[in-house]
Amino acid sequence: MSAYRRHHRFRRGFTLIELLVVIAIMTILIALLLPAVQQARETARRTQCQNNLKQIGLALHNYHDAHRVMPPGTTHDRWMGGSSFWSWMAFSLPLIERPALYDSLDFTTESWPAPNTANAKVLFTRVSVFECPSDPFLRFNATSGHAVTDYLGSAGSFGIGFAAPTVTDDESCKSQITRKQRGMFYGNSRIKLSQVVDGTSNTLFVGERPPSEDASWGRWSGPGATNWCPAGFADVVLTSNDFFGIGGLKPSGPSDPRPEHHWWSHHSGGAHFLLVDGSVRFLSYSMDHELLMALSTRQGSETVDEF
Repeated sequence: MSAYRRHHRFRRGFTLIELLVVIAIMTILIALLLPAVQQARETARRTQCQNNLKQIGLALHNYHDAHRVMPPGTTHDRWMGGSSFWSWMAFSLPLIERPALYDSLDFTTESWPAPNTANAKVLFTRVSVFECPSDPFLRFNATSGHAVTDYLGSAGSFGIGFAAPTVTDDESCKSQITRKQRGMFYGNSRIKLSQVVDGTSNTLFVGERPPSEDASWGRWSGPGATNWCPAGFADVVLTSNDFFGIGGLKPSGPSDPRPEHHWWSHHSGGAHFLLVDGSVRFLSYSMDHELLMALSTRQGSETVDEF
């Protein structure tokens, strides 16, 4: 055999069939590896979400150490007024390493509509610890341009929801809503740890409820503006049941007409919750609803089973 023919055989390339087989094998390998990669990324995002809640819990306990009470769910000076004031997240800013943002605020005026430049600027400032990394729609509120949050304070098992109270004057409104609040956050709340008689390991503190895909209902990060009395827009606090009886912990999606009524998350199977003792638990959508109600109160005297 000549040297030319030996050289020619050595340089023989892939046939079409061999090339197709290689492509098919690579496609199968990618198909097998992609779910594993996605799962690993979601695991990392869930871990970051847990860390966010732990940071929030540490900040809230540091606030309590300094002031002997927890921050208010929201502040109001006019119970039936149309202005929005400041949330528990706003008061937590210096304790989550955002002191400059906190110092720029004017707490003597409304948070929204912001009457001064400083307050308006903060409403447009995203705060990463208030955002779950699994939320694919992390952005500003589509309607207002305000930064959003994925975490709400627990206001109790039943009370403020998305319906107005049955009274029309300020004092009666305040009395009716305050009587029903057995959670950790609500309008002008000042809860002490000594008031958590059900036990700090059996009481919900903060939970997940992301914005809807269109973010059309208002929730802001940083100084979370809210005016839930009487309009009923619970922007930064949430009860586990509301006046419509459609609250709870359940998945949300495109067919959910009112995702703002219930706890949910972008994680599969349930949502993360911060307990008053500082621990973070992942609660399943399939959990017993009565257990969720019991965990939502700080002084309901319910018997809480293992969860």
